[in-house]
Amino acid sequence: MRKSQQPVLTQRLRSAAARMAAASLALLAATCGGAAPAEQAAEPVIVFPAPVQLETAGGGLALDGTATIVLPTRDERLPWAADQLSQELGRALGAPDHKLKTVDESEGGQVEGVKILLGTAKAGSLARAAVGELASALSDKAGAYVLSVDSERAAILGRDAQGAYYGTLTLLHLFQSKPTGGEILCAKVVDHPYHVYRAMRLSPPRGKPRKNEITHEYFRDFLRLFSLFRLNHAWIQGTSWGIPHRRHPEIAWNDVLTIEQAKAFDRFGTRHFLSMDGSVDYAWLNWDYKHLAELYPDETYQKMRKEVRKRSRLNPCPSNPETWKLLFESIEDVCEILSGDHFAVPLDEMSQPYNGSRWAVCPRCAGNDPVKLWADFASRLTAHVIKQGKTPVMSGGMLLREHQGWYQDIYKAIDLIGNRDKIVIYNWSEGHIRRGAISYKGERLQREGFKTTPFFREHGYKDVMHMLSGRWQGRPELRETNGKLDCYGGFVTYYHGMDHATMKQKGTLASLVFSAQHLWSPDSPAMDSEQDRAVCRYGEALADAVLHHKPYIEAIALARRVYASPGSVLVGGASFGRKFSSEDRPVDLTAKKRGDRTAGEMRIELPVEEANPERAHLLLTLNDWDQPGEGEIYLNGHRVELAASGKSNGRDYGFPPVEIPREWLKFGPDPNVLRFVWVKTAGFKVVRAQIVVSEK
Repeated sequence: MRKSQQPVLTQRLRSAAARMAAASLALLAATCGGAAPAEQAAEPVIVFPAPVQLETAGGGLALDGTATIVLPTRDERLPWAADQLSQELGRALGAPDHKLKTVDESEGGQVEGVKILLGTAKAGSLARAAVGELASALSDKAGAYVLSVDSERAAILGRDAQGAYYGTLTLLHLFQSKPTGGEILCAKVVDHPYHVYRAMRLSPPRGKPRKNEITHEYFRDFLRLFSLFRLNHAWIQGTSWGIPHRRHPEIAWNDVLTIEQAKAFDRFGTRHFLSMDGSVDYAWLNWDYKHLAELYPDETYQKMRKEVRKRSRLNPCPSNPETWKLLFESIEDVCEILSGDHFAVPLDEMSQPYNGSRWAVCPRCAGNDPVKLWADFASRLTAHVIKQGKTPVMSGGMLLREHQGWYQDIYKAIDLIGNRDKIVIYNWSEGHIRRGAISYKGERLQREGFKTTPFFREHGYKDVMHMLSGRWQGRPELRETNGKLDCYGGFVTYYHGMDHATMKQKGTLASLVFSAQHLWSPDSPAMDSEQDRAVCRYGEALADAVLHHKPYIEAIALARRVYASPGSVLVGGASFGRKFSSEDRPVDLTAKKRGDRTAGEMRIELPVEEANPERAHLLLTLNDWDQPGEGEIYLNGHRVELAASGKSNGRDYGFPPVEIPREWLKFGPDPNVLRFVWVKTAGFKVVRAQIVVSEK
C-alpha cells in the first residue's frame, strides 16, 4: 500500500494501543501542515472492532452540515448505509433536519464542498477512483471495505453494501466534534471480517411487555448494537413461543408479538445488515399436543413420574404424521416472518432420550432402530430448512458420545444424516470432552487433544461454528489459536432475561464485546493482552451507551473517555466518572449465617483529588434484597433508599445506580462508611459496594 505523503505521521498500525496512540498524536500534530492549537486536547481515537490495517496521516477532513454524501443508486441496499451515516453526521454537525444531503453520483461532479463517496465493487465509479490504489486491496469477503480520507474528501468502497456500511462505522470512529463543526482523521483503512458467521442468540420481547421486561425500543437498540459491532446474524431463540405462528397461534406464549410487529423487527434488522435467523425449538410439546409424546403403549403423560415430566423435554413421536405437519408448518410460519439466510435446528432440544424420556418405544416406532430413527428425524428437519432456501445450523452435541452419556447411542447417527455438506454444526461440546467432565457407565470420557472443527469436517459437514461465553472459556480450540481458527464463526448464547442490568451482571455484554472484537479481527489486539482488555473496556462503554439509546457518535465519544481513563465507568449510559470499590469482605446478614449479627459495614476510600464531583452514585450488588423491609442502608449516617428487586431473590444482582448527594461523601484519609442493618425478613447479603463520582 502506498503511504500518504503527509509530513506529520504515517505509521502502519497492528495493535489497538498503537492505533490509539498514533491517532491521538495525529490529532495533536499539524492539521494539514499547520500546528494544532495548544488548548485543543485530542481525544483518543480507536476503531472497534479493530480493522485489519489502519494507516494514519496527520490532519483531518473538516466538515460541517453542508457536507454531501454521494452514492450510486444501482445498489438497492447502499442507501441504507448512506441514510444511517447521514443521520449520525447530520445530527452531530447541526445539518438541516439533522441529516446530510445525499445525491446520486451522476450529480456528484457538480456538488461543491466536502463530499463523502460511497460505492461497492459493482457500483460506484467515483468512490473507486477516490480510493485509488486501495481498490486493489479490497478483499473478496462479504463485508469487506477500503476507506480513504484526506483533507478534501472521504471515500468508502465496499465489496458489497454491507461492506460499505461497515466502512461508514469506521468513518464515525475517526470523527471528532469541533467548535466549528467536525473533523474526520486522515487515514487509509483496509478491512474485512475473519469469520463468516458472527452472531448472538437472543429472545424477542412480548407484543405487550410486562413490568421489568425489555421494551421494543430496547430490543431495536440491541439489534443496532449487533450491527455496530459488525455482527451479521441475530439468532432469534424462542420462535416456538416468541414469534407468532400464522397456522399455530396456540403454541405461542401470552401477549406474543403480532405478525406485523415481528416483521417490523425483521425489517429493522435487515436494514442494519443483520440476517434475522429463526430456529425450531418446539421442545416442551404444547399442552394441546401431549398426545404426540413418545410414550410406552400403556403409558400416558399424566402417569409419568413428576420428576421425569419436569426434567424431560418430551420427545415428539417421529412416526406420527401430525408431528411432521406441526413441525414443518412451524418452520414455514417462522420463515414467513424472519428473512435470515440461516435457520437453527438445535436437535438437543428436539430429542433427548434421557431422564426417563422415551425414544422408539411407542406403537408406531416400536421395532425401529432408534439411531436410524433419529438420523431420519434430523435429516427430514434439515431437508425442510434447505427447501426453504436457508442453511440449517444443527447442534453437534448429540453426535459426540464423549459429550453426554445420556444421549445413549445417538452419536452413531453422525454419518447417517443426509445433506451433510449443506449443514453447519454448532459446537458446545469440546470443553466437556477435553476435561473429561462426563462419566458414562463408570467410564470417564476424556480426550485431551480433541478438536471439533476437523472432526465434523472429516464427517462431511459443511462447517463448524462455536458457541461462545466469557472470554471463550471452555472453547480450547479457539483459545489455542487466539481466535484465529479456520471455522465458520461463533455466536454468543444467552438464557437469562435480556434486560440491561441482568446482562451486565451476568457478564453477557462483556462476552459480546470480547467476541465481536475477535470474531472480526482475531489477532489485533492479541487476545487477553492488556491492550485487548483496554479495547474491550472501550467496547463495553460503547455497548452501554448504545443500549441507553445514544446516537453512535455520542456513544463513541463516551467510550473514548472511558478508554482513556482506567477505572472509569458509564452510569446509566450518560454520566461519566471514576469507580471506587470497597475492599472489605462481603457483609452476610442472611438468616442461616447471621446468628446474633444484625448489622455490618463496608468502607470505601475516595482520593482527595476527586473532591467536588458534579454527581455521585452508589452501586450495590446484593443477594435477597427482594422484599420491602429487608433492611436499612446508611452512607456516612445518611439513609439510602434502595428499592427491592425480585431479581435478587437467591442470586447476586447489581442494582441500578442510586444517586447520592455529593455532600454526603468524604474525600481523603477518612473512609466512607456503608452500614447495612437487617430488619425483619430472611436477611440479605451485600456482595459488592462501589461509589462512582461523575463529571457533569
